[in-house]
Amino acid sequence: MKNAFRAVFQMTLMAVLLLATLAAMTSCKDKFKTDADVYSNKYVVTLSADGIDSFGNYYYATLHGLFTEAVEMDELPGEDFGFEFGEDRNLSGEVKVIESEYAEGEGGRGFRAMVDDLLPSTTYYFRAFVKVNGNIERGAIVSFATDVLHPKSVDIYPSSVTLTFGETETAELTATVNPPNASNQEVDWRTSNDKVVMVNPDGVITAMGKGNAKIYVTTRDGGKTGQCEVEVKAKPHAAVDLGLSVKWADINIGAAHEGDTGSYYQWGYTYQTTNASETGYKYYYNSSTSTPDYLYGSSQDAAWKEWGSDWRMPTSDQLNELLNQCTWTLDKVRGCDGFRVSRNGKSIFLPFAGCLIDKTVYSVGVRGYYWTATRGQGPDANYYHYVKPRCLKISSDGNKDETIEYGYNGYTIRPVMP
Repeated sequence: MKNAFRAVFQMTLMAVLLLATLAAMTSCKDKFKTDADVYSNKYVVTLSADGIDSFGNYYYATLHGLFTEAVEMDELPGEDFGFEFGEDRNLSGEVKVIESEYAEGEGGRGFRAMVDDLLPSTTYYFRAFVKVNGNIERGAIVSFATDVLHPKSVDIYPSSVTLTFGETETAELTATVNPPNASNQEVDWRTSNDKVVMVNPDGVITAMGKGNAKIYVTTRDGGKTGQCEVEVKAKPHAAVDLGLSVKWADINIGAAHEGDTGSYYQWGYTYQTTNASETGYKYYYNSSTSTPDYLYGSSQDAAWKEWGSDWRMPTSDQLNELLNQCTWTLDKVRGCDGFRVSRNGKSIFLPFAGCLIDKTVYSVGVRGYYWTATRGQGPDANYYHYVKPRCLKISSDGNKDETIEYGYNGYTIRPVMP
């Protein structure tokens, strides 16, 4: 090992002497310093740096320098040599003179120093210096770069969020990449269900509808993923007293706010449907299933079943109260057109919620259909053998009236409270 060190030192010394000769022949000034800061390789040479990740997240480097034969080391105070160090080639930032020590080896002419708390993916610059006869002589500037530090995990805070659609509709999530000094901090956001919650590139989530979803964040470097559980609740429904025989709900069943369409129901069914067709519909004329004439407050009343025993589907008589004793004005809520129904200084909004036919929703913002609890009467009430209950039909051309429609269609429901 000693012979190897001697060989390296001798080769280095020959290069130093050659540089010193060239320096004597030409006026060589450090292009990164002023004219007064002339450096020379006559006395000191800057060697290399070794960078190691010794602390897991932070780097250190050992800087190496070499004296030439011209330096009398025995007479050189320890503070008269070391390294200038910085994060730019001009060494114009904070210049650090690092405590150095003699290195074992040929003549004891090498020296080294350690610098720690280095950042990953960063280039650093340094050079050796020595004070001789009151003058500072410097070696050439040398650079080294620390390695990339890859993310090991990513966390989302908070890890779970509950939003109320119609009230608390947004929240901001924060992604923390681990370790915090990982070289690439960029992440991407996505949602598992954009009908429940959306997320923007900054981690801000927005409630879109009732339900549960997950928000995922993924590091661009390494694909590490974290997740947040999101629950979106509907705004609590309230009863609005318009001074009629019943109080009317402020939202449709399944709606998150008054401008939301809500869910679609076939008449006589107590669960929302996703396929409103005559196929399989159990209520039709002369069927083996008895068709009820009146759903109000029964086990087949969707409002009672979905919202509890305080609520009902409105009857035909209660609907006509609303039609004949209130003021109806075209309005828009959250982008959805509908009627504002007012009386006694209070109001409810009935959106043009459209209807569900087979598996497709039609006419949202143009027409609305609202079931009553009352079965239709007369010669058309069982047209084509299917029951035709009474419902409210409203449209954007200003028309509003009670009509009868096929019970297998998917219409909305606005409950009432006795």
